[in-house]
Amino acid sequence: MNNNLNVKAVIDIGSNSIKLTVGQLDENGNLKILLDNSEIVQIRKGFINGHISEEKIKQASDVISQMVQTARDNGADFPCLVGTMAMRQALNADEFQNSVYENTGLRIRILSGTEEANYSWRGAVESFSGEMLNDKDIVMFDTGGGSTEFVFGRGLKNIRSQSLPIGAITVTEKFLSIGPISQHSINNAVNFIRRILAENDIKPIYQSEPLIIGLGGGVTAMASVKRGDDNAEHESLNGMILTRQDLQDQIKLFAPLTLEERKKIPGLPPKRADVITSTACTVSCILEALNAGSCTLSLRGLRHAILKDLLTE
Repeated sequence: MNNNLNVKAVIDIGSNSIKLTVGQLDENGNLKILLDNSEIVQIRKGFINGHISEEKIKQASDVISQMVQTARDNGADFPCLVGTMAMRQALNADEFQNSVYENTGLRIRILSGTEEANYSWRGAVESFSGEMLNDKDIVMFDTGGGSTEFVFGRGLKNIRSQSLPIGAITVTEKFLSIGPISQHSINNAVNFIRRILAENDIKPIYQSEPLIIGLGGGVTAMASVKRGDDNAEHESLNGMILTRQDLQDQIKLFAPLTLEERKKIPGLPPKRADVITSTACTVSCILEALNAGSCTLSLRGLRHAILKDLLTE
């Protein structure tokens, strides 16, 4: 157990995964991560007529309870719980809230799409050196299970942020089978994603080519597949480049395979095998819409920005 009293924790309850991050500030005031865990629960997959199923509520509540205990074991007595797209959409979010409160005594703060985008932005840009960002045009996107957040900025300044209803689970449910996936299904998914991006004005807005920063477990998994590294959360993946050709190659790799075959791909976390094709399609379409050749992975995002706030308040 960490004996430093200034230890905080954030539990991010997403549409696809639930993530725990524990951290403290080092002697220079920089965020030091003590623990970073993730469990894929796929709350969004349990939606029935807009309601999270009882099975998913129980499963998620159990995972959150375990993470709260882990946070406390590591010195963070009152972890901050935040919910994103699935919690915003669920008609029975109160029932979920009550289940978690009964198990942990903690309330979930449900973030708006703008709040989610802004936190992701801050966490991402702070993971890069100042020299890399100084006066640089930047577009950040954060792909999740139920939505994708975008921020357009310059240097550390956020100029415009928005949340779009494009997620790994939602796109998979609408268009893609578990596998093998036909080219016709891929085309339908891509056309849908392109339409949503165009309707929400996701396009080049800068005269020079911006730095494109990609966040999210799916983007991290694709970087891990590119490297062939089974440790998908390894810190060395931070700053890794994914090109449009990488994404096209991965779509061609994933689509023809059965789910069990996909689970055996080096670097791909088996629990992401069912939705990884939709993530690859989404990121490929984002780069196409931005007329960008590549994106740079950041392993830091929403949880890290909230954690920094908790430690400096």
